[in-house]
Amino acid sequence: MSDELEAIVLQDIDKVMVEALERRFRDYLLVGILRYGAHLPHLWRSASRRIPLILGHMVEFYEQEFYEQPMLVMDDTVYRGTQMQHHVKRLRARGVREIRTAAVIVHENSEFEPDLFIGERTSDRRYVAWKNALSRLVHGQRRSTDRDHPLYYFNVDGVTPGTFLGLLERFGYLSTVPSSSYGTVYAFSLTVDSAVIERKSAVVGEWTRPPGVTLEQISKIRFYWSVENGRLSLTAVPIAFVNADIDTFLADGGKAFANLVGCDLIALDYLRSRPESWRKFAYYLCSRAVAARLLTVFLEDFVPALASRGGSMQAKDPDAEDGYVSYRFPRPYDLFHSGVMERLRRVVKHQPGLGQEALRFGWAAGPWRRTHQLYDKKSRMPREYALLDILTRESDCARFDGKDWVALKTQGMPLSAFLSAVPDPLLVSRALDELLDCGLLRAKDGVLGSSGAHFARLYFPGGEFNARIVSRLAHAYRAEGVEPAGSGDALLVT
Repeated sequence: MSDELEAIVLQDIDKVMVEALERRFRDYLLVGILRYGAHLPHLWRSASRRIPLILGHMVEFYEQEFYEQPMLVMDDTVYRGTQMQHHVKRLRARGVREIRTAAVIVHENSEFEPDLFIGERTSDRRYVAWKNALSRLVHGQRRSTDRDHPLYYFNVDGVTPGTFLGLLERFGYLSTVPSSSYGTVYAFSLTVDSAVIERKSAVVGEWTRPPGVTLEQISKIRFYWSVENGRLSLTAVPIAFVNADIDTFLADGGKAFANLVGCDLIALDYLRSRPESWRKFAYYLCSRAVAARLLTVFLEDFVPALASRGGSMQAKDPDAEDGYVSYRFPRPYDLFHSGVMERLRRVVKHQPGLGQEALRFGWAAGPWRRTHQLYDKKSRMPREYALLDILTRESDCARFDGKDWVALKTQGMPLSAFLSAVPDPLLVSRALDELLDCGLLRAKDGVLGSSGAHFARLYFPGGEFNARIVSRLAHAYRAEGVEPAGSGDALLVT
């Protein structure tokens, strides 16, 4: 039944994409809404030309003339339409005059109706089934659903998946999301101590912590790969949880920014008239540059280890992976990303001969140990739900209005808040992956406090439909009397 529903979803996507991009809105620039809207062009099987696409989180970061073209805002589904209307409002604020909206299916209770969708409005039951089938299709692409992190592609030859996993385990805590939705794609997450970012590097040099920038105690690299003809096709997604006071970080005139990001701060001058966007883009590039450093340092040690097992690695051009999708990024992002790719190619190009492994292991893993305890001692609920409890304690994310559950606006929470309440970094890391994967959490860059300059990676309850599920699970967890903070079974070893 799942294969049949997935085939229907693909047919639905084809219908919308053909109608939108081959007929009604052919000359429009496509704006893909995260989480799934930006994946639709990759799932379009009958595409006959390169489709220009910008990712929703980049909307604020372009030069003003970029907004003179007509734009089509696209999402996979519309539940109430809040996200769609939010992105339309952002584009209008930038000066876009001609905006159209499209989705594949629309919930029967939505007050917002996009300009284009297929068929009639759908019920709760079909909405959930359709969304789950789409999720399986998205997971089968080797692309993270969190598309606001740059993706880096590689080929790995000469080793089996088991050998590859064995090597990864030498670098940190390896976990997988317990989901069958990935099909032939393997998905793992490597959690490491952020101290490894400060390792001496032959490629990116010494690490000098920039002023105003701090790191959470854990970082991670997510890996997605499939096996074809004995070769591993690999996607790496490095993630560093960076907290930054941008005004302090940039107070030296941009020297620290240029050293970290690889392009001059003057490249962002076109955003000076929009201070909020200027700061936000500076944070985006800063945090992704730290994550790219993490990946570079990892590969400097991993490539020799791989070679010692008879394996080799090649960096791939992202354009070759994007098929008919042509991403349009702001110029500073292109400068940053091209610099990262040049460094990664240098690292993987140096393939030591067999037996020349650099013995620089193991990586600092922090005072952690593995846990197989999936449930809290005081209840039979998964311990991961402690994060939902913490996230909604100050303000709930949904309420029942007597007829239906209505999503409420909530404040985002940084990683440090979870780690303070649940002193178990490995549990928190694994829980975030699982809750993000199933859509109960969302993550995005955001502002902490009232200064407008302090940025962090923030977590929010899942979208409009999932907010009610988050609310119910959080209430159920609290009803069990579970106390995650300072619990006797905390697995942090000091």
